[in-house]
Order: sequence, then C-alpha cells, then structure tokens
Amino acid sequence: MFWPALMKARALLRRLWIAFLFCSGLLRWAKWRLAARGGIVVLTFHRVLSDADFALTNSPLGMAVRERTFEQLAEHLAREYDTVDLGVGAPEWTRGGSQPRIAITFDDGWADNATTAFPIARRQGLPWTIFVCPERVGRPFPFWPERVVALWRIAECRGMTRQLLQMLSEEVEPGAPDAGRLGREKTLKSFIERLKTFSAEQRNAVMSRMAEYISPGLDTADTVDVTMTWQEIEGMACCGVTIGSHTLSHPILTRISRFEAQREITESKRVIERKLRRECGLFAYPNSEWSLRVREQVAQAGYEMAFAYGPGVWTRDSDPFVIPRINIWEGHLVGPAGRFSRKAFEYAVFWKAYRTKNTLPVRTRGVEAKQGAAAKENRTSPFNRFKSAERRG
Repeated sequence: MFWPALMKARALLRRLWIAFLFCSGLLRWAKWRLAARGGIVVLTFHRVLSDADFALTNSPLGMAVRERTFEQLAEHLAREYDTVDLGVGAPEWTRGGSQPRIAITFDDGWADNATTAFPIARRQGLPWTIFVCPERVGRPFPFWPERVVALWRIAECRGMTRQLLQMLSEEVEPGAPDAGRLGREKTLKSFIERLKTFSAEQRNAVMSRMAEYISPGLDTADTVDVTMTWQEIEGMACCGVTIGSHTLSHPILTRISRFEAQREITESKRVIERKLRRECGLFAYPNSEWSLRVREQVAQAGYEMAFAYGPGVWTRDSDPFVIPRINIWEGHLVGPAGRFSRKAFEYAVFWKAYRTKNTLPVRTRGVEAKQGAAAKENRTSPFNRFKSAERRG
C-alpha cells in the first residue's frame, strides 16, 4: 500500500509544480531564454501506437506514444514552432526569435513509424529523421528487451516467475557479471537492467534458457513489435524523411571491441547508402553510450553529426558529435485526463533543457577533453546522468 500511495503523491506534486511554472510565466521565460540563445531542442521518439497496439506491445512504456497524442503534438509543433530539417546539414545559428527551434528524430526504425507516425507528420509538414539498424530491418522482436518482456509476461501468466529466476540464478553462465543476482531481481525493469551488464553471448545464453523453460516456440506471427522493411524505409526517404544510422545491430559501442565498433559504425553507413542510393550523414549512439574513442570513430567514418540522449539544448557551441536529445514518451505529453497537455510537454522539454547545462561543448573545450582520454576511455555521455532509466535507446 505504501508504494502506490507514494507514487500518487509524487504525481500530484509534479502536476502542482508544472502548474506553478506555467501560471507564473517561468516556463515561458525558459522558452524565451532558449530562443534567445538560438538553441534547438531535439526530440526523440521510438514508437507511435494505436490504443490496441499500445496494449499489446512488449516495448517499455518509456518508448511509446499513443497515436492520438502524437497527432495532437504534431499539430501543436506545426502551429507553434519552427522545425529544423536535419537532412540539409548543420543549421544556421541565428540568435533571437520568440520560440526555440525543434528537431524531430525517431530511433530503431519500428514499423509503426511508417504506418502511423509518418502520415501524421506528413500532413503537418514536419521534417524528421529516423535512425535505423540495417541488420534489424524487417524483423519481429528485433531487439532483445522486447523478447525478454514477452517471455517474462508468459511466465507471469503461468505463475512461473519465481521458478524462472531461480533456474537462471543456478544455470546462467558463471562468467556473467553478478550471475547469481539474477535470481534476486524482483521486477522486470531491474531484470532488464541487469541483463544490460552481460556480454551479448552471455545475454543470448540467458534468453535461450528462458525460451526453453517458458515457451520454446515464441509466437512472432502477430506481434506488433516489428521493424520497417527496406521498401518502407525507401518510400519514406523518397518523401523527404532523412535516414540515419543507429549502427548495424544496436550494440552498446562502449562495451564491444574497437574493431567491432568500427564495423558497426562504418558498415551501417555503407549499407544504408547502398540500399537508398543517397548519403547517410547522421548517427545516433545506441543507448546513448559513447566514449572519446567511439566519438572519434564516428567522426572519422564520415558522419556529419551524431546524437546522444539527455535534457539539453543544441547550440553553436555544442559538440556536433554529441548533440543532446530529449526522449519523449506518453508520460511526457499528457495531463491527468490522459489527453495532450501543452504544460506537460513544455515542462518535459523546455524547462528541463533550460535547467540542464551541457557539460562538454567540445567545440570550445575539445583539447581539454582529449587530455583525459586514456583515463576516460569507457565513460558514457555526460548527458546520461539525466537520462531516464526507462529506455535503452
């Protein structure tokens, strides 16, 4: 009883705080300050789903927006803001203006981006960019977290969760980090976060044992968790949507070898350019994790810009290979009644962007940053400490 009551109290306090910021004019002032800097706020989406698909998806809540909410947001963005087309290269940095500029991106290349989000954005004339993984194109359950969620839900329905965790804690590969602690995870979210610390081979072994124990023939025929085909990607590219790289297969680049990272970064660019017959100049880091070594590999591969996660504003002084983005999900966009809320959107985007100080604008402090490269080889984005734990990226 304590936890639900605490969550309700937190939600109430958050609504009161947002209402105060809106009514006091502080939200408007924060937007004005961002606009005065000539800043661009980059939004990141993953899934746009109908109510029926929203209930069926195995993607984390922090990745999904309802179709009707996205439609209302698109109308608001088209009416109130200048949207930046990332496909034309680096933006012009002019100061002033009454509103901050907005850029729209999508990660992973889910099929609903083509069937649901694209028609809405096209009607409103909004330019946007999708970052895709060539080796995950046209696949059901293309990323491991969705498969884990599907198997976990089957275990819950059968009352097998405790037995499953006990089995995994006893049989998982001994070399995996904190292998014995898998059996002590009490929530799906913590279980997924634990699996993120495993190598790909160790994680695949865990998932194989889960499938054998729970559902050897996981049904993928009717799943809503499927990525776009190349035909859909090409169709959108022909209609003006910019296609960027999200690596070949979505590994966390700081946790694989330099050689593997180089292949993921360069080969994904080559495949996209060959398939679409146009240049691929934009990159997004999976899970937003990068290091100075990874950043240099992206720059040397010929990309023009690269994007990470975290509240922040993109300015003239930002590192073009660590541009901050704000992950957007349903909870950022709706009020207590479940409908699109301008106040909720402006708080999640502009207030947090204003309150965040980008800690490493490499354009002006790149030399200082590189002096610590050896000690910080595996560090992740400074924006990560602000990133929601809900999303892998």
